[in-house]
Amino acid sequence: MRRFLAAIASLLLLAGASPTKAATGDEAFPRPYALQPQIRFWKRVYTEVDTNGGLIHDAEHLDVVYETVRMPEGLSGGAFQARVDARKEAYRRMLLSLAEGRRDDLSPDEQRVLQLWPSGVASETLRHAAENVRFQLGQADRFREGLVRSGRWESQIRRTLELNGVPPELAALPHVESSYNPEAYSRVGAAGIWQFMRKTARRFMRVDDVVDERFDPLRSSQAAAHFLAENYRETGSWPLAVTAYNHGAGGVKRAEQILGTEDIATIVRRYKSPTFGFASRNFYTSFLAALDVSSDPERYFGAMERSAPLEFRTYVLPHSYSVGALQHAVGVNLDTLRADNLALRTPFWRGRRYAPAGYALRLPSGHAQGAELALANAPPEPHSEVEVHTRTYRVARGDTLRRIAHRFGVSERTLLAQNQINPHRLRPGTLLTISSVRRVAVAEPVRAELPVARMEPVPADAEPSLTPPPAQEVAPSPSPGNEPVASATAPGTETVSEAPLASTAAPEPASSPTREPVPPAAAPAQDSAGAAEPPAAAPVAQEALPSPSPAEETPQSGAAPAVNDSPAPPSLASSPSEQPAPPSSHPRKAVASAPAESVPAASPTANLDLSAGRYRVDAKGFIEVQADETLGHYAQWLNVSAARLRSLNGLRAGHSVAIGRRLRLDFSRCSHASFEERRLAYHEALRREFFDTFEVAGTEQYVLRKGDTLWSLSRGQVAIPVWLLHQYNPDLDLASLRPGVRVTIPRVQKRGTTESGEARQSEGA
Repeated sequence: MRRFLAAIASLLLLAGASPTKAATGDEAFPRPYALQPQIRFWKRVYTEVDTNGGLIHDAEHLDVVYETVRMPEGLSGGAFQARVDARKEAYRRMLLSLAEGRRDDLSPDEQRVLQLWPSGVASETLRHAAENVRFQLGQADRFREGLVRSGRWESQIRRTLELNGVPPELAALPHVESSYNPEAYSRVGAAGIWQFMRKTARRFMRVDDVVDERFDPLRSSQAAAHFLAENYRETGSWPLAVTAYNHGAGGVKRAEQILGTEDIATIVRRYKSPTFGFASRNFYTSFLAALDVSSDPERYFGAMERSAPLEFRTYVLPHSYSVGALQHAVGVNLDTLRADNLALRTPFWRGRRYAPAGYALRLPSGHAQGAELALANAPPEPHSEVEVHTRTYRVARGDTLRRIAHRFGVSERTLLAQNQINPHRLRPGTLLTISSVRRVAVAEPVRAELPVARMEPVPADAEPSLTPPPAQEVAPSPSPGNEPVASATAPGTETVSEAPLASTAAPEPASSPTREPVPPAAAPAQDSAGAAEPPAAAPVAQEALPSPSPAEETPQSGAAPAVNDSPAPPSLASSPSEQPAPPSSHPRKAVASAPAESVPAASPTANLDLSAGRYRVDAKGFIEVQADETLGHYAQWLNVSAARLRSLNGLRAGHSVAIGRRLRLDFSRCSHASFEERRLAYHEALRREFFDTFEVAGTEQYVLRKGDTLWSLSRGQVAIPVWLLHQYNPDLDLASLRPGVRVTIPRVQKRGTTESGEARQSEGA
């Protein structure tokens, strides 16, 4: 009878009905015998080895693990990768030797390796295995941190999933995606604990420059419930729905059609596709492993204390607020306010944009007394808009900074901040960006209204959602961020007010105006010439961006590292040994050592104003490519295709562009200002991620030698990210490094460690 009812329910779901009661446990998530080795492998990854080591294994047969690698603390990224490469090569040679038929006089290591394979293993199998040696970075420390964080939201997430017809066990999926880090931001643009891409997220949530609900663990969980339920209706089973979360429902359905089966074990073992790589093939089994570990954490990690469940009340903003007015009205510490409202993005916290009317503001339960009355009584603030006039100027022979500033009616300080130039090294031919700003008062607040929208079904006590109804159906996009990204906060229970959902501010239209409302507190001061003065410069070390990945930057024959045309999703935790080795022909040699000055790490809202000139769009719609950017990023921020950008710039498919190259962009669907906001927010998120783990302990001086490249400088013995090198050397021509030039090299170490050696920054992702 039970099977009969389950069959009826499945038919209803496949016919388009929403799941009303989720199956749970083995009923929803079967564990075929053929997948047991993979489940055991991922349990080892999550519990036995931390990010200072990993497993060397066969990429297809995960029960074949050649070695558990553990590295010394404080090992540089280059040294870490070199050791992994050496061990992988040793096993490759052993397997090739065994494939020649040798079975006598074997060394102890060769005997051990041979015993990992079935008795009488064919030589062809061993030759194939020699090409399949892979390194998997350990995740035990990250997983444990994620378990601690998950206490903040997990109970509410499980309830949200269950009420939307999704098995509550899927609350373990963020352990795989992000280690429950709500501010996780992958290099390809996936964000939040569920690692939603912008395009997919917009079908379920509000995603724009002011409010991005992907970073809100609870609202994004509501979206994840709908997305997973949609995958279930498309694929017909929860194992395939989970796989579709990574690979896309269309790809999973193609696998079903080609193999003629819905059996997850058969699809994992037999389906071959260029896009069905290691990450997709292992996504379901890594989820099952994460489910096992998170269900019984004490068994694997011993006693631990999880974060306290989140308790708050929600208030719908009656009109728009600046950050200063909002904090004054509710009387809550700014850090607490931000921690509870992660959907509000950097432009709001910096005072550049307003929290929109209708935003469901969270306040701690113990600090929410009188907040509703205070919010209602706070008068609307008059907005102001700015007119920005931007032009470019090429420095002529005999020009000085003072002369150029006077000619264009701006201050010298403004020119320096906008262009990041050394006033004593102004060279003919340098292209300067010159912007002047004029404020224009607006009598009434700008407010765009949307119809009230909820995602159904919604719990009766659930908080209001800012999600507007989607304008049209968009094909689902797989989540590209499969690798856990360390640290975050965590899930839990909450109390929510019964306030009705008010109208929300509309997301930015496809073609945005060039004039945007700016809160009064954020308006730039005017200098004597009427130009906007930049804010006071922050310390250089606080301007850090995230370390570029070797997978995204390919050495370009002595030139600057290249930026990929369209980034491929990283594997679940791809091996650093599978990245190109640094082309350093000789070791770097410091000529002078600076005192080990301690440089403060960036705050959670690291200010990019000092270096923002590098991220601006010039008057002709050109930008300069920076580290950790790709054509895929630009296409996403502009709402256009990468093919369109390739066409504009004469780039052939598959060809990359170098850091420092000027590119022309298409602003038909996005304003210059909105593009710049998205670009800065991306880099600020990556900076925060870097400084959560690393700090600069001091600097040393190095004189460039023949053969040095940007790649060898950033990925050599010291192993520092390109953007950090640029921060300490703003006048360095990244595209043309000349022998004899003196370069400042920052020394980087992990937070909380002594400077016994540079901290490892690249962890094999």
